[in-house]
Amino acid sequence: MSKHYIKLGALMIVAFYFIYAGLDGWHFFDGVDLIIHEAGHFVFLPFGEFIYIAGGTLLQLLMPALFVFYFFKKDQFYSASLVTMWLGQSFINVSVYVDL
Repeated sequence: MSKHYIKLGALMIVAFYFIYAGLDGWHFFDGVDLIIHEAGHFVFLPFGEFIYIAGGTLLQLLMPALFVFYFFKKDQFYSASLVTMWLGQSFINVSVYVDL
């Protein structure tokens, strides 16, 4: 079996996980995002009240984005594609803060 088929299969499993995780309930990456989100409030505390409040969301989106950037810089596009799904899930996760 080709190495590419294994990667494609793993990518499809991860994609289905993130599609499922975005629908309802509490999933593994929600816990990871929660820890990063709450740490963001602490990290941005010295920069004023607005940034302190927004800091959770900022760090929650910044962490997976930094991983995507790192993997692209290292020409590891497969890894970057996996982490991009985490970034997308983080955007879905913080969408509860958007009031239209």
